[in-house]
Amino acid sequence: SQGYKGPAFNVFYNMSEKDTLPISEETSDAYELGYKYATNDLIINAAIFRTEIDGFQANNPEILDGVFITRLTNAGSVISEGIEMDFIWQATDNLNLYGGFASVDAEVDEFKCPVGLDSCDGRSGADLPFSPDLKYSLAGDYTWELDGMNVILNASYVYTDEIFAGGPGATAETTPEAVLPSYGMLNASLAFSWEDDMYRVSLIGKNLAD
Repeated sequence: SQGYKGPAFNVFYNMSEKDTLPISEETSDAYELGYKYATNDLIINAAIFRTEIDGFQANNPEILDGVFITRLTNAGSVISEGIEMDFIWQATDNLNLYGGFASVDAEVDEFKCPVGLDSCDGRSGADLPFSPDLKYSLAGDYTWELDGMNVILNASYVYTDEIFAGGPGATAETTPEAVLPSYGMLNASLAFSWEDDMYRVSLIGKNLAD
């Protein structure tokens, strides 16, 4: 598939004539090969993919009249590739399991150094911001069928790998404070259901492992 994002404008309170020109469009080419498997009690989806983006539109740091600002620019070219898989499994009449994972390598293939930065060494090849290399999840729910009421226990765990939260013009080496460490999130709930789930009362706990 191919993608297209149109030209864009930067709008400042002190816009000058040179700021009125739009930045160029962003285009992408995406390739994906997938496999789907399904039976009465199991569904599996898997895919490998690669996306190439040219003219990547992103906010970049810049010095304007001695002031540090961010400006929307065509930051360069980006490549994102990896593998994804998810499943749904009805293990028994009362137990359902869900899960999935994504292993993604997303990086700035070629970085265009914006005006005001003396050096952009190391920016090409840096990880794309807000894209963890690995993320996976596992969840399940179990239903106890009682006389006139169902009790439903649900639990889930989600792991997110280390994330770089800086701009595409920065790196983990130049901006170490923007590196967010990996973390896992454990959630669970206990629900009571009546009359074919017409009414339900739930006790929900999030981030139980703090």
